[in-house]
Amino acid sequence: MKKLFSPLNLVLALALTLFIIAAAVVVTLNFRPLYYLDVDLLNIPASSGLPKDEILANYNVLIDYNSLFGPQTLEFPTLAMSETGRIHFEEVKNVFVFFELLALVSGLLSAAGIVYRHFRKNPGYLLLTGILTVALPVVLGILIALNWQTVFVLFHRIVFNNDYWIFDAATDPVITILPDAFFMHCALLILALGLIAFVFDTFGGVLFAKVLNLFVRKKVNPMIGAAGISAFPMSARIIQKMGQKEDPQNFLLMHAVGANVSGQIASVIAGGIILNLIH
Repeated sequence: MKKLFSPLNLVLALALTLFIIAAAVVVTLNFRPLYYLDVDLLNIPASSGLPKDEILANYNVLIDYNSLFGPQTLEFPTLAMSETGRIHFEEVKNVFVFFELLALVSGLLSAAGIVYRHFRKNPGYLLLTGILTVALPVVLGILIALNWQTVFVLFHRIVFNNDYWIFDAATDPVITILPDAFFMHCALLILALGLIAFVFDTFGGVLFAKVLNLFVRKKVNPMIGAAGISAFPMSARIIQKMGQKEDPQNFLLMHAVGANVSGQIASVIAGGIILNLIH
């Protein structure tokens, strides 16, 4: 137990959790198809009085501006903007950039820690990361379900030190194309991505192996499927240790490593697809 809650394990678990959350935030904030879907789902053209093409043009300019490598000034194609509105969007850009840098730094720290822990043969941080990554989305999801408006207002009061985020549609008509429901969908997607990232990889791998066994003569140990994630080589080693704990004659390492490498390849492909979608 002391080894599990060692300072290094706690730091590494926190770094890995921050990376998962920050990556989920960055992907969601840049995931334009979500907004494209909400334009029709929330009937934004009707509520804003603007044609769909004009709405999408202004939204795309806003997302481009918020990127770390985006333009330094924001100019909407067709929408007016007050001085306080401009200041708020500058602060929003800082939030976007913060999460992008957080994902980068925590990702590098996590990678270095994973390599170090691999040689020290201490994977306890994965358990702590799993607890944090599952617990945080569940708690925040419950709060959002109970009262989204309160969570939304509280978030803005914590992140911003002014009330410039309270827009007047007469001077900042951009607020008419960014309804509260869209931000709620973003929050839910962030929580879902964080939860899915850690849970579904393992669960999906085991389930796929069980389904595969229905159609092949030579059965596959379903535990090997759990190694099909990008955390190389720790997940393969954990599967080997768990297998031998149940049966000392289990030798799953080489098979698990094969699935582990496949998980890395799949992660690269998925990352390429996501980058293609958000740009």
